[in-house]
Parts: sequence; structure tokens; C-alpha cells
Amino acid sequence: MKRFYIPIFLALIISTALVYYGCKDSSTNPPTETGGQTVTTSITGTVLDESNAPITGAQVKAGGQTTTTNSTGGFIFSSIQVPASRYVVNVEMSGYFKGSYADVPVANGTSTIKIYLMATGTTQTISASSGGEAALQNGSKVVLNANSIANSDGSAYSGNVNLSVGYLDPTSENFSSLVPGGDMQAQRSDNSQATLYSYGIIKVVMKGDGGEDLNLKSGSSSEITVDIPTSMASDAPATIPLWHYDETTGLWKEEGTATKQGDKYVGTVSHFSDWNCDVPEGTATVSGLVVDCNNQPVQGISVHIGQVNMRTGADGRFERRVPANTSFEVQVLGSANFGLGSDPVSVPALTEGTTHDVGTLHVDCPAYVKGFIKCGTDIKFGQVAISWEGGYNVQYTGSDGSFNLATDIGKPAQLSVYTFDGSYTSMDITTPSTRGNTLDLGTIQVCEQVQTGDNKFTINGSGYNNTTITFASDTNQVFGYFDPTDSLSFIYMYKITGTDTTLFWLTFYGTGTGTPSQISMYFYHNSVYYYAFEGLPGATTIVNVTKYGGIGGLIEGTFSGTLTSYMGGTGVTISNGQFSVIRIIGQSSKNKIPANIRKMMK
Repeated sequence: MKRFYIPIFLALIISTALVYYGCKDSSTNPPTETGGQTVTTSITGTVLDESNAPITGAQVKAGGQTTTTNSTGGFIFSSIQVPASRYVVNVEMSGYFKGSYADVPVANGTSTIKIYLMATGTTQTISASSGGEAALQNGSKVVLNANSIANSDGSAYSGNVNLSVGYLDPTSENFSSLVPGGDMQAQRSDNSQATLYSYGIIKVVMKGDGGEDLNLKSGSSSEITVDIPTSMASDAPATIPLWHYDETTGLWKEEGTATKQGDKYVGTVSHFSDWNCDVPEGTATVSGLVVDCNNQPVQGISVHIGQVNMRTGADGRFERRVPANTSFEVQVLGSANFGLGSDPVSVPALTEGTTHDVGTLHVDCPAYVKGFIKCGTDIKFGQVAISWEGGYNVQYTGSDGSFNLATDIGKPAQLSVYTFDGSYTSMDITTPSTRGNTLDLGTIQVCEQVQTGDNKFTINGSGYNNTTITFASDTNQVFGYFDPTDSLSFIYMYKITGTDTTLFWLTFYGTGTGTPSQISMYFYHNSVYYYAFEGLPGATTIVNVTKYGGIGGLIEGTFSGTLTSYMGGTGVTISNGQFSVIRIIGQSSKNKIPANIRKMMK
């Protein structure tokens, strides 16, 4: 038997400095070059989709290290070296546009962040040899010229091009959560620094027939059209700089211009990433405090600050860089904080280099769930997540193993605890029915490290010849859960090897042992999907469940099947399948499936 563990946690040396839970912009100045100076810092965070559901198995990179998110979307980088001026965290997940967050590191401390990913989907399939365009409903579009596409190595590509085009509206509430970098910091063509004010962002990803990454040929170009929101159209300048996002520095970099044509900006680009139509300004700073109905500071509240946002630290305070010479509002939005909202505060156009304190933002009292994590008398450290229908919150424990999570009121909820040494437990609770009240869970004992078996299968067909695929037994990559909404059990296996992504999952109804009903299976590898379910011609599905434990326990069994290619090619046969997975807290099955595969299933 293998020992269950969470690899990203094993290397952690726990100290009070490491687990300090804070989230504060520690600099009032834009990022500057530091002559190669670095600092030691720790970064904890959560990766979520647009519906605020956690994303499991996302690849996260920071400070030259790579990890994957666990079953609550959590990740941690312990004591890593990053540039003193700015750290960058980049996230990739199949079915989503890339996500990124950048900020000034807390030297010898910890930053706690959230990164939201926007789902992709093929907007248009275009022949590389003839060219064409992919357009969104708001008129934003990308035009590809004939024979202008190249593989990642620069060689010419002549097959089909699957374009995924996305648009970020700077007037929408979720703009600040989805915008790459998060703080609109930029580098001008003369290398000077700026803070941007956006009039719209277009996101473009191109994939080949085999799922390979594509881009424009050297010397080729493409025309992009970016919608200008109606409320901004009258003030939009006639010409505007174009900016592309640099994942290495976490900065937007100036490259070219776009011209206003009606309610759109039209420009030409020589490569694809995220392109931003922005006015560059100097940098000012906004700060403030969020308190509840008892005038107590509220930790982890998202504050909407013009086109960016910021989460309050343990002291309830927030501080964020903003563009100078631009007026805007600061507000706690109820839609982003499970119903907790404040009145808006108008901020006048600020002078570059100044700091403006908006004072105290008052929100209603949340309910709180608190406690301590221990094993015997030993303090434990880790991630505590609480989920309820329509809501979710997560926190890393303090130096004494404590947590204090703000939640919605009167909700049946599930509390999930992952310790840094690989232990896991969970419990069903009901949040307090009255705002301002606290459910004190006292000391939660988290000691047991569950022993799991093998997760693997043998595959034949479509180029596979008795190939055995084995998955690591940890809840970053392999897990099971029960979705009470659909009465559906879900077994999930995921891994990344270099640029190669392998994903397999199976579903069945109920929580019992033996042969379940209504089985379905899905396999994804090399950008090709295979699937099987009862009643599909030519498909077979066999599952035998030998153990079905409670949350934190094991779901075990065997499986085999014949799966059909979604693209109409040769199918595959799976045999000798085994699963032995930890049962985690289930959200909704549809939130665990990558968006592009979810569309395939409809």
C-alpha cells in the first residue's frame, strides 16, 4: 500500500512566519528594477472559476517552482525566492484561459491570493491555408490572414486552427478578478512604468488539430477588434496604446496602437496573448479599512477599487495601486462577498505618488466559523475550506493553528481541513443563523494519514499498445466525491508530465458497493477525448465498487470499458483499472470537469 500524501506540503518547514495569514500590498510605488535582488517569501492561494467554484488539478508556477491545486483549489509555495520588486504566479488548466497574479512580495512573510480562470471554448475553426475570422456577439473579433500560422517552433502550420476568443469588459464586476496580473501595472515602450486604465481586453488562444499551441508566423500580423463598453464609448480616445501581458514579469507591455472605429478599437498585432486597450497613467495609492456591524475588522473581504480589487488582511485593511488622474469608486460588492456589501465611496482623480485613505467601509456582520487544528496537543497548520450551496471560503491557519472563516448565515455546509503534513478530515456543519454569531468548533483533531492503493489502468487502441497509465495517489491529482444534487459519484484522475496532460474520470449513481448503475467513463490525452456510457453503441462500461467510505475515507474498486473517440476516430479499450481514492467534499460534478470537455458532454 502507498501512503497518502500531498506533495506540495511535504517540503514545508512550518513556522509562525510561514503561516501568517495576510494580504496587503506592501508598496505604494509601481514595480521597479532591483538589480536582480530577491527576497524569500511564501505564497498561499486558491484557484477558482467564474462561478467561484474551486478548480482542482490546475498547474501553478511561481519563483521557478511548479505545483498543482488540491481538491479545494488550494496551493502553497513555501520560502521561495522571487524578485524583490514583484512576484508572479501563473496558472494553467485545460479548458481555461491562463490566469496570472502579480504583486510586491512580503519579505519573510506570506501573501494569500485568489486567482480566477475564465473558461475557453472553440469560438471558430479556421483553415490556416485560407484564413478567416472568429467573432464574439459583442463584435470583438480576430482576423487570421491566409498562411500566417506557425507551430510553436516557428515552422509553418497548414491544418485547422481552433480559435478560442474571450473578452473582458472593464465595466463588469468580475473584470478585476479575471484581468491578468490583477493590478494593471505596465511597462511602456520607453521602459518607463505606468498604471493602466482599460477600455477592453481580448484574449486569444490558437490550437492545432492535435491540440498543439499555435501562433502567428514571424513577420505575419492579425487584425483584432475590441468592443468598447457603452458607458465608456463617449470618453474613449481616438487612438489608444495596445498592451500585451508578459507572464514572466507580470506586467502589461506596450506594443502598437489601436484606432477607434465607432464603438470598437481596431489594431494590428504580431503575436497572440491577451491584448489590452489602455490609457497609461502615473500611479497613486488607495487604502482603507473594512469592519462589520460590531466595528470589528473583517479579514478576507474582496474590495472593488475602480478596475482592480484587493482582499483585506487580518487587520481588515487594504491598500492598492491605482491609476493617477482617474476618478473611480471603492466598494465592497455583495456579489463577491456572499451578500456582504458597503456603500460606494467616490475617489477623485489623484495626483501621481499620493495616497488616499477612503476611511472605513461598513458591511453587515457575516457569520463566523472558528476553531483550532491539532493532533493531540501538537499544533497543526494547513488549509481550511468551507463550502455551502452558492458559496465558498478558504483560509490558511494562523501561527497557533487557528482559523476564523466568514460565511453566509443559516447554511448547511461542509468544512474540509488539509494539514501541511498530509492529513485530512472534514465535517458537516450548519453555519450560524444570525449575522454576527460565531460557531466555535473548538479543537479539531487531524492526525490520520489515509492509506491508499493503486490508481491505474491498461489501455489499447488508437496508438496505445498495452500501455499502463498510473496516477499519483494524492488529492491534488486523484480523488472521489459524491454530488448530492445529482446523486452522482465521481472518480477523478489527473496528471501532467511535461507538456503532456492525461485525465480520466468515471461516474456512477449511488454510494454503495457492488456493481453501480448508469456508469460513464471519459479519457483525455494528447487533446483527444474518448467516452463511454450505457446505451452508447459500441461502448462498454464495467465498474465494481469494493469500498465506499465517508468523507476523508476511501472509495475503492475496479473498472474496464470500451470508449469511443469523440472526433470519430478509433476508440480505445481500458482494462485492469483500479481506483483507491480519498473521498473529498463534493461541490458540483460539473465544476470538476474542464469547460471544454463539459461542452462536449452536452
